[in-house]
Amino acid sequence: MRIYCFIFFIFNLSVSYAQKATLTDASEFNIRWDDFYILGKWKNWTAVYLRNGNEYKLLCFDQQGHKVKQFILNELQDECEEVRLTPSGESISISWEKIEQKKKTVYVSRIDENGRMQPAKEVFSVPHGNFRRINLQYGVSPDKNYQVVFCESREDDMHVLKACILGAELSVKKNVEQKISEKDFTLTEKVFISNSGHVYLLASETPNQKGAMEGLRLLSCKNAEQSFMSYEIPLNKHHVSQIQLSQDPQNANLYICGYYGDGKYSSPKGLFFSVFNEEQQAPTISHFTPIAMQVTGYKADLRDMKIKHVSIKQDGGIEIAAERTYQNIRTLVSQNPAMTTSMVPMPESTRSVNEFYYDEIAVFNIKLDGTLLWNQIILKEQMTTEDAGIYSSFGLLEYPKGKIFVFNDFSSKKSRLIAAYLSAKGDHQMKELPVSNVDSDWDLLPRSSIQTGKTEIWIPALQKGYICFLKLAY
Repeated sequence: MRIYCFIFFIFNLSVSYAQKATLTDASEFNIRWDDFYILGKWKNWTAVYLRNGNEYKLLCFDQQGHKVKQFILNELQDECEEVRLTPSGESISISWEKIEQKKKTVYVSRIDENGRMQPAKEVFSVPHGNFRRINLQYGVSPDKNYQVVFCESREDDMHVLKACILGAELSVKKNVEQKISEKDFTLTEKVFISNSGHVYLLASETPNQKGAMEGLRLLSCKNAEQSFMSYEIPLNKHHVSQIQLSQDPQNANLYICGYYGDGKYSSPKGLFFSVFNEEQQAPTISHFTPIAMQVTGYKADLRDMKIKHVSIKQDGGIEIAAERTYQNIRTLVSQNPAMTTSMVPMPESTRSVNEFYYDEIAVFNIKLDGTLLWNQIILKEQMTTEDAGIYSSFGLLEYPKGKIFVFNDFSSKKSRLIAAYLSAKGDHQMKELPVSNVDSDWDLLPRSSIQTGKTEIWIPALQKGYICFLKLAY
């Protein structure tokens, strides 16, 4: 009976993990100054934004990976920044920034079902000059029906908050401008808008250099309100770091997740999450779960572990994926090879090498009551130099029965694509993906991949002067 169950389990694994790899048509691309972004499904295609120099394009691929449509985005021919595209129904919303007349202005438009770009309209602007530079923050609701543009500035020791909330048709729902006199607090770079159109910001007392925060507060602006209200998040005298915001739309809850520690300068001790109910506008629970890393090596704790993904489970618990990543700068010293017969020491030349490390992935599954249900370690070692780690880290595909982590393996002369399959119960296995149709000259970028369907993921691939995409369908 046990043998039969084992064979049945292996058969189910092989069926669930079977995949088809398809390489799309290639487009010209220069990694130094061009840009791209995978939008996902639009109509019956998969859409990709591509910028070649000052030419902005929308590419559409069919199921076989053929480039069937190419639309030139004429409104973007002038120099612009922060181009953002979001599929919504039959159309695509698009926004971008332009700096003109000492102002930073946000324009929006729509690309209709025929690929035509509608006339642009201005929705947001702030002063911007050599001595006053402001970075804007953006948020899109999970259901893509709401968007927000936000900025913070200082005026006479006051925090000035400005926000513009847009609806599904890019209509301006409301503008918020508010001054807050609270001292000694800092806004995090997190702006979130929920499916209900509520906008959320996180603030805390001034964090230290390691990012540890205390006095955490959630600023909430409800859909029908014109100002932000401040709510304290219970921390039980802990300090927190790497804060993430996620939504459970089914139960109208906002989740605030991250690490917690016992002091400003201590290493993280574990994971915490707090649930904020959108209807009640109040935090309902806060849990602090100690974590002991079960790995061998020079660091068996949460240091250098960067939170990369948060999932809300059906039972109200959370699942967090973190990755150990850090940068090292190494100085190389070499002797000048010039010949000499004197006793004078030869001059040495030095150069610095930037090394980027992306190692194991840790996944923590926590129940609604805050207890750890299980945790799993996915071992990998990735080290590259002078590339900002663009070929390292991982891509993620979430499917009904678990998750698939996809990443490059550099341990041999030829890079391999590895998939780690993790079930909802914490069981996992790893295998090399048979992508023999990918030419060895193509370099995959799993960290820039996008899940484009329930069982489909697109991974960018670069070759000198070109870009294409590897579609994995399970």
